Amino acid sequence: MGVSVFHSSDSSEWFTPPDIVERARRSLGGQIDLDPASCAEANKLVRADTFWTKEDNGLAHDWRGYKRIFVNPPGGRGLPPLWWDYAARAADSGSNVVFVMFNLDSSRKETGHVCVCVHTRKARGLFAPRRRA
Repeated sequence: MGVSVFHSSDSSEWFTPPDIVERARRSLGGQIDLDPASCAEANKLVRADTFWTKEDNGLAHDWRGYKRIFVNPPGGRGLPPLWWDYAARAADSGSNVVFVMFNLDSSRKETGHVCVCVHTRKARGLFAPRRRA
């Protein structure tokens, strides 16, 4: 994919590791309809039918109507909760959402802990927590 760093404190762009994307895709039935926080390079791996870039501002769009949504939100103080709220609204309207968060320490370095949450109308909770090697 040409991306050697998945997460960096130098940018709010956070690329999801391939194994996490594949697990998310499987949990969504093999297809991703929307990635609202992406870019053309990342979508080569995610392969969402629709993706929105930083310039498109995924928070400026209505996510309802997309059945399978994958979200790895941009970093930055206060940003992930905004994305979580949008994910919750989409799930409440019937979408299935996989929301990926990476645990950073106080210096904003990745600790290796990955938390993937499945967010649907029927079930909300932790899915496949793991520590990356």
